[in-house]
Amino acid sequence: MTVVPREYTDLDGNFVYTGWRINVENIGSTSSRNEMFLQIEYNKLEGPQTNEQNFHMIGDETYVSFKHIGVLYNSAESAVNDSDNISSTKIIDFIPGTTGSSSDAINTTPFTSVTGMGEITVRLKVNTQSTSNITFADRIASPEIHLTNSGDVTKSRIVPTLNFSAGCTNEPSISNDLFINDSQEVASFDHEEGIVFKIQLQDSVSNSVGISNPVTMKIPMASDIGFMIEALTQTSTGYVVDPSWSAIQGSFRLLPGGNEEAIEIIPVNSSGDAVVEKQLRIRAINKFGEELPPTHWASIYASSQIAHSCDSRSCCIDTLERLYPASEENSYAKPITNILTDGDCEIFNNVSGATFYSKRYGGSSADSSDADAMWLSWKNFREGVSFCYPTVSSGTNPSFMTIYDNRARLIQNLITHNKTENDGQYYDPRYTIAEIGAQDTLNGQEVRVTVNIGSAFVGAPETCYTFIFDGSLQGKHFTLEELRHLQGSDFKSREITI
Repeated sequence: MTVVPREYTDLDGNFVYTGWRINVENIGSTSSRNEMFLQIEYNKLEGPQTNEQNFHMIGDETYVSFKHIGVLYNSAESAVNDSDNISSTKIIDFIPGTTGSSSDAINTTPFTSVTGMGEITVRLKVNTQSTSNITFADRIASPEIHLTNSGDVTKSRIVPTLNFSAGCTNEPSISNDLFINDSQEVASFDHEEGIVFKIQLQDSVSNSVGISNPVTMKIPMASDIGFMIEALTQTSTGYVVDPSWSAIQGSFRLLPGGNEEAIEIIPVNSSGDAVVEKQLRIRAINKFGEELPPTHWASIYASSQIAHSCDSRSCCIDTLERLYPASEENSYAKPITNILTDGDCEIFNNVSGATFYSKRYGGSSADSSDADAMWLSWKNFREGVSFCYPTVSSGTNPSFMTIYDNRARLIQNLITHNKTENDGQYYDPRYTIAEIGAQDTLNGQEVRVTVNIGSAFVGAPETCYTFIFDGSLQGKHFTLEELRHLQGSDFKSREITI
């Protein structure tokens, strides 16, 4: 006996479904004495079943179908007889729509639970009593025939193989895009940045029974499964799920051929934008938002499949407040070309246009979108520099922090370098990048400074610096290399691609 997974097509060669072809052959010299039947035990690999159609089952996951074989004649008798009823071979296709058993009769009820995927075990049995009043229990207890290749008769499995990947751009060849926010599909938009998860149907290797040749083909998903996208936050022991971020849930189904062979899932935040600068992961669940049972074919994808984060194309993301002194109404500009007698900082390289922007005396500080939040003052911001910060409540004390180019203070040995009180006297103010006047509630928060906004100049590219705000009432002073040394992984820098 052989059980071979295969694709079934229509008359035009178009794929219809997958299933199993079962071939039973009498290779002996004697015809069988009694009529035989196949006992097909079928598990959809979708976990426990409700069995609302009252099919016969073993346990709560395995359906049982009986297929009439009859007498199998030896090859000699079969060869000399033209009758279709006298044959040494019987071929049965176990496919969607296969008839099955819901009563004691055989081959009467459409076996609608057959999906074309899952796992089957086939047993060849012999009838030892009249079939007119045989019961399910009688058939289960019927003797099993010893096959010449009985050692090869195992389960045959047909299940889809999925590949999860992530990136920061859409793949033009995939038109099956799902933009989703908080478990609701939203209208698509031009995707310029943000995380994209891709799930793709791949070739599966399905084992045959009775022969050694496996079958390689793309297996269609019989029904939808779900996905969950969660945000992660880093701790001292690794990444854990961020409970403050609302998980996104949805469902999908992939089919071989055409644009349904892959799907791109684009998470969308509450502002209607793709998600940037957030570590997200994706994993499989069921279509109702519940965990998959361990016996489900897709349970191997129930743990985190891939985690990814995408940088924003700008330094200041939408969730942050932004101060750009060069465009502030209350700013005044002071050219400083005349004091840069020995050249400009390397990060600016703009002696002829070097300018400091400061808040006008008596002018209003930068307000916030939140009326109860902290206001901000500024001084000596270089041209093309912005400061981005989270919304925080008003504090009780001012907190000043000044950022400098490395040229402002030459440090011989960063490894042994330590900060001291009132060390502002050691910094050359000509190489100030930004002096920020905040409040103590901003201390300990992640902030960002952008330099050379809009620049595509190779020698002075637009660059984003991310670090932890660390100010004081007296004022604290840091070069970029000091921040990198003192803040470790909390300090980040990256060039912005224009």
